[in-house]
Amino acid sequence: MAMPIDPALLELRARLEESGMVVVQEPDYLSVRLPYLCSVQIRYDNGRIKCEPFFGVVGRTRATLLKMIGTSTIAVGALLTYGVTPLPMALGVLVAASAGYDVLRTTVTENVVTRVLFIWSMMHDRQSSLLSAPMPEPAVRVRTAAGVRRDPMS
Repeated sequence: MAMPIDPALLELRARLEESGMVVVQEPDYLSVRLPYLCSVQIRYDNGRIKCEPFFGVVGRTRATLLKMIGTSTIAVGALLTYGVTPLPMALGVLVAASAGYDVLRTTVTENVVTRVLFIWSMMHDRQSSLLSAPMPEPAVRVRTAAGVRRDPMS
């Protein structure tokens, strides 16, 4: 039996949707839906937030390992069966493209995890937030290849 979703997650959902993310509320967690058949599940337990990336319905690490083992096995099997011919070479290119696709999906999910954790920290740690830190003073003069000129900010 699923526990009801925590109110802190409901507030996080509202903030994530304000930032343009597609967030689906499940019985006991949130799911951020992403392109490329990816998602990030956000769970809250004992005061801690946990983000778990998924490729399809499988966890990201397992999906990547299974796909790379499967596609590499097929490409190597074709190479051993047919020798260096166009078919094994084409399969090798598809394996490389598949690896590139996984890199893209990993980047997308890690970006979301970072944004979720940043928004979460802004919601719960207002005293030491990055937004309350003082901004550095701008430079008065800027040296360029053409010489010294005034800073446009002053």
